[in-house]
Amino acid sequence: MPQHDFDQACKFFKWLDKNTCPCGRATAPLVWERFTRLVDEATTAKNERDVAHAMEAEGRERERIAKRKTKKSKLTLWIAEDKVYKYRLALIMSLTVVRVYFVFSTVFGGHG
Repeated sequence: MPQHDFDQACKFFKWLDKNTCPCGRATAPLVWERFTRLVDEATTAKNERDVAHAMEAEGRERERIAKRKTKKSKLTLWIAEDKVYKYRLALIMSLTVVRVYFVFSTVFGGHG
């Protein structure tokens, strides 16, 4: 390559210099404004995403608590139903014993 190619300024970035062409001077503020708006939108979207993640985590925690309470309620119900069964059985057996006692007391003549 000839030496004079290295001495010349880069023409690709010339539009950023003070001597920007009229088209560049007109579009640069528009580009900067759009860039700023997009950065703001990205920040807002990130914040909304973070809030959504927090709400999702809170929802999952509430679901976990609800499942645990459901299991506890089912166990309590099972214990209560078991007690009802046992009390009914005890009641039926005690009534049967009382009836047998009255039948025998009537047949064999009294109490004693």
